[in-house]
Amino acid sequence: MSVYPVPDVQHLWDSLPPESVASALAEPSTLTTVLRDALHVALPNLDIEYIEHVVVGAMLTSLAIDQRPVLPMLDTANFSKSAALPHFLWGLLYDAWQPEPSTGTTLFVTGYPDRNVATPSNPHPPSNLRKRIYWSAVTADLMPLYSAKITGFFTQLLDDGNANQPLMALYLGSYYKDLYWDLHLGLTAADVPAFSQQIGQSFNIVLANATPTMQLVYDNYLQVRALRPQLNSWLTAQISRLATTPDPSTLVHYWLQNSALGTDPNFRTADIMFECFHDFVALSQWGNTIYNTIKLLNVDDGSANVRAAFRAAMQSTSSNTAAFDSLDRFIMELFRFINPNSASISTFDDPPLANSPFEQYRYVFTPHAEASSYELHWTNPQVFDPDRFLTTPLAAHNDEARSAEIGFAQCPFTPESFTVQDGRNVQIANSIFGTTYPVVDGVDSAVCDYAGYAPFGFGYRRCPGELLNVRVIRDFLQLVWDQKIEFHKLPLTDPVQQPVGPLTVVPDIYGFERVAPSIFMA
Repeated sequence: MSVYPVPDVQHLWDSLPPESVASALAEPSTLTTVLRDALHVALPNLDIEYIEHVVVGAMLTSLAIDQRPVLPMLDTANFSKSAALPHFLWGLLYDAWQPEPSTGTTLFVTGYPDRNVATPSNPHPPSNLRKRIYWSAVTADLMPLYSAKITGFFTQLLDDGNANQPLMALYLGSYYKDLYWDLHLGLTAADVPAFSQQIGQSFNIVLANATPTMQLVYDNYLQVRALRPQLNSWLTAQISRLATTPDPSTLVHYWLQNSALGTDPNFRTADIMFECFHDFVALSQWGNTIYNTIKLLNVDDGSANVRAAFRAAMQSTSSNTAAFDSLDRFIMELFRFINPNSASISTFDDPPLANSPFEQYRYVFTPHAEASSYELHWTNPQVFDPDRFLTTPLAAHNDEARSAEIGFAQCPFTPESFTVQDGRNVQIANSIFGTTYPVVDGVDSAVCDYAGYAPFGFGYRRCPGELLNVRVIRDFLQLVWDQKIEFHKLPLTDPVQQPVGPLTVVPDIYGFERVAPSIFMA
């Protein structure tokens, strides 16, 4: 059975006329066509090509749930990142409804062996080089550059004119034109064309609802396909502009500088364009995190314990000699509680199901929330306790000595390093579990490398945008504190449902107002 809310494939198969079944079984290559034609009768409002590739694709998709990891890494042999996207979503990324990596691809669907292609100038590249190049744009030393843009965006969002209004509609309505493209390309709202905003919004609607037979999903899926050529042309021009006129306040600048201006086969210009597009997925978790942070902090039905922890973090007078300061620890505990990215998805080699005549698209999910709340990793995992991160291991400390201490015969992932090529003294290193992390001016960046901290994934699959994600929430919370923002539940009888991330649609029921300092966070 498909995990998506579409007709059950076996039920549909059983309802077909006997002659259709006999014909399809006699010629297995026609099975998908038989299903497509049967569905087209039942769903005449949907385009037949869409039914074949999206609806039938979802029907033939199955997901298995992996165990909770004990160590912070995933196997590279059995679980692969290659083409690890539910099959029915490929039409959002490619005209042919299936992967065409020669035309551009993203780190997030590239298998581990394919991330370090050797070249004559670099015959022995470090493993996971594609991820290290992505990392070059989101290292700790760059956060102040991005923070100016992030803080400006949230200052505008939390303007008095937006008080006591559903906040997520305002966030989603301004995110692409006022922040997303500014971070990637250095463009202000006046220079961001409407189609580049619309395609992001449509992409998000499809991922959030993920019901292929829903008219809303169908309309927005086709909208993405219609707008993508225009977006590609525009992105090509913008990347070319940044190649000739560098802008160090953009993500694309560092991807270009660390890929020999897009000529490195591990991060081609076409791939840079694709990363800009794919980040619609990767950065969509900001909306999910912000919504659930507000849900926890709001004064009507939020958590008094979380509000108290926030107040303690902001009022802390400690010297912050720990790897993570009080606000970082609060944000990490938020991520551990919220887990906006629900799982790491993998493809795996396994024979087709013996009791099904259909080829199924099969994936496995390694769950994040379950790992983050696993009693094996934490004392009282259901308690909101930011100080649990005072003693968690860091990626830089999971080294060869740690490998021997665990009892491994050899390091699961050999520690390697990539020195960025953009003039900074920055290396992208990795732990024995494969987790990559920056070393800036000789100082290891603090990255928690522990299986119980799972919101960004595990090991070599760990999200390289982690520090940027934390910085976005940090700047948001700092502004909330400085401006005495209080969140509350709005008296709405029929709130609008908003798409805030993959498989996540929420009621837009929270607003804000400024309060007197004497009662703020009371």
